[in-house]
Amino acid sequence: LCDFYKVSEPVTDDVILSYLGVKLDLFLPKLFPDVKDRRELAFRAMGYSIEYVLQHPVGCCYDGVWDMLTSLSKKYSIYIVSNCLDAYVETFLKISDTADCISGFYTIQSGSKRDNIKKITSTSEGKTLLVGDSDDDLLAIDDGYGVLFCYAAYGYKECSGYAYRIDKPMELIAVTEQIEKK
Repeated sequence: LCDFYKVSEPVTDDVILSYLGVKLDLFLPKLFPDVKDRRELAFRAMGYSIEYVLQHPVGCCYDGVWDMLTSLSKKYSIYIVSNCLDAYVETFLKISDTADCISGFYTIQSGSKRDNIKKITSTSEGKTLLVGDSDDDLLAIDDGYGVLFCYAAYGYKECSGYAYRIDKPMELIAVTEQIEKK
């Protein structure tokens, strides 16, 4: 794609990883300043990446994600809230075999992260726990909805100011037990 769009400096995997979780409109101009139709390039790249992941699903999920989601979904409603597009979440659900564990998902196509969290909290009963890997995730919480935040330190970003922290997906089970006791 970089050759096709005549990108002078091809983008490395490390650069792409640094933008995970960031909205397309914010990082495309930085990655491809000379490309006129950045969105077309991005959608082609997403199509290729989804095709690749579907053909090579091993290692696409963190160890323990399936076990954690399977265990927690027996007791809780689990939603995915992401800045990605629906197609990425649908691909994740397919390759991780976790679709039965997820009550629903909200992406950038259904609103901002903050608005999507409000949609979930306004219809849920009890406490809501948001698990994220960045300060942006933490900032998406509206204090008026009583959402607790757990930092997934194994993710791609850094975060400060969190109430809970996990270093592996399965540690989330202990966090939920701790919250229930409060």
